[in-house]
Amino acid sequence: MDSTTSREDPVPSETREPEAKKDGSRKFSVIRFEKRVTAAFSILAKLFTISVIIVATIFIFRELTNNSYSIQQINVPASFEDSGLSGVVVANLISDKLIEIFEVLRSQEEAAQYIKSSDQVDVEVEMVGLGVPIRSFISLIGDALGFHRSRKINGDIFLTNGKAILILRITGQQAESFEIEFVNNDLKTASRVLVEEASKTILNYTNPIALELYYSNIKHDGPNTVRMAKYLMENFPKDAEMVRHAYDSWAWGLTYEEKYEEAEQKIKEGLEKYPDDERLYNAWGNVLSAMGKDEEAITKYQKVFSVRKKEGLSEKRKATMYNNIGSSYALMGNMDSAMHYLQKALAIDNNDWILYYNLGGLYLLKKDTATFYEYFEKSLQKGADPVMIKKDKDLKDMMGDRRVADLLKKYSE
Repeated sequence: MDSTTSREDPVPSETREPEAKKDGSRKFSVIRFEKRVTAAFSILAKLFTISVIIVATIFIFRELTNNSYSIQQINVPASFEDSGLSGVVVANLISDKLIEIFEVLRSQEEAAQYIKSSDQVDVEVEMVGLGVPIRSFISLIGDALGFHRSRKINGDIFLTNGKAILILRITGQQAESFEIEFVNNDLKTASRVLVEEASKTILNYTNPIALELYYSNIKHDGPNTVRMAKYLMENFPKDAEMVRHAYDSWAWGLTYEEKYEEAEQKIKEGLEKYPDDERLYNAWGNVLSAMGKDEEAITKYQKVFSVRKKEGLSEKRKATMYNNIGSSYALMGNMDSAMHYLQKALAIDNNDWILYYNLGGLYLLKKDTATFYEYFEKSLQKGADPVMIKKDKDLKDMMGDRRVADLLKKYSE
């Protein structure tokens, strides 16, 4: 056989397998090792690129499907800017006010059962051009594709004819405007009032239940409490808990408006559907007390304990009932019993402003003004609303008192 036809093609030296050593092992090849490392890095690079694409896709999808509210822009006049109240500052003040409202509601027994500790204000401050170029770019893409990344909030504040005016625009809603008298160039007061009005408007669209609780438990605003109660009943007709709550709030709103007979009728209407609802008996007691029927009111307050005997009352609920019973005894002139129940309530819950407020009123009735001032200031420290206090007829004669006026001013700022 011809040797030229039987020989295999020579293998290039750089691709030959390393020669085996006499002991059976192979020689180390640097070139082969480098190729393996290069291949491994290539695979890792591809995996990294794929991971980045997946993460980016998820981020973009989440941004485009985000339905939360975001404050995009608040335009303010030059005088606001000069005083440090820029659009960014005002936007953050609105956000802070919303958080404050939730925290105050959580501290109130009636409100706390509807405001969970996990609830958060679903409003972001995301001013255009301030550190959010990526989100702004994604928003533009989403708008082009028909996806609206979030419900936007924009506002304009301007001064005219002695008034400060805020126009607020929320995606999908009609623009709403608020105006207040602008006295003595008091920008601080003007901004505080406008921020609160903006916060309430935003809350109406993000969490209407919280807004109703704010009107009824914090502001004691009769017309708005009734309005929100009607809203809850119309929008949650099959939710028994919401309907119970609406009846209770409706009665409270009418009580704040001094429409006691209507409030009592609304309570009876609610009890026909929910005969064991202790909140309605509590509201009934307050209506009777407002009508000067404190002895009957006490029987309604005590009824709360009997209808909830099986399940029992929470400690905060007990404190509320002891407070109400004590207040009725005070109005009947039975100071000892009033003090007993109010102190009993305070022993359970020493963070409720209404307990300090009522104890202060009790000491005022006893002509002990020094102790009254102490409890009155404590109630303000615990969250009593100065605006609500100014409307309290029981404290009308003290509105001209210098120390009371100073305290109200201090805690209004």
